[in-house]
Amino acid sequence: DSRRLLYSSSHDDEKGFAIQEVQTDGTGRRVLAARHSDYLGLLDWSPDGQHVLLRMRGQESAVLLSLADGTHRALPTVANLGGRAAFTPDGHHMIYDRTDSKTEMTDIHIAGVDGTGDRPLIASPAEEGLVGLSPDGGSLIFTKDGHLWLAGLAEGSIRTSPRLIKGGV
Repeated sequence: DSRRLLYSSSHDDEKGFAIQEVQTDGTGRRVLAARHSDYLGLLDWSPDGQHVLLRMRGQESAVLLSLADGTHRALPTVANLGGRAAFTPDGHHMIYDRTDSKTEMTDIHIAGVDGTGDRPLIASPAEEGLVGLSPDGGSLIFTKDGHLWLAGLAEGSIRTSPRLIKGGV
């Protein structure tokens, strides 16, 4: 929302990382989650403003953080998390990069925010990476072997064939 900001910061004195919240006027700073020696990376804010998707180094799975009380839970079925993840506009699913542990290639998957129903959305022998979703959630933007692509998305499935937007990005 427009009243608060979240950020990831390091704490040299504690040799760890934290997700912190502050009001846009600079007041109300609080630590929501902190880990010693594990990187906490912000991936996306839920559409209802109640949760944040995180990535923790060493855990390589998505973590769902409650902004209300700071509790967090790992989503173990969302394994081998790559560099990007995003909530769908309805907040019921997340779309994310998933790295194959054998080939080190990345495909794009979708799963429920509870971690269930993980399945590929875009998968091929090529390297794919999530760029993001259109604001209305009707399009998935992704890279594939260095090119930018767009595919129609509805109800958690690809609805239109991917089309090349720009080559050589």
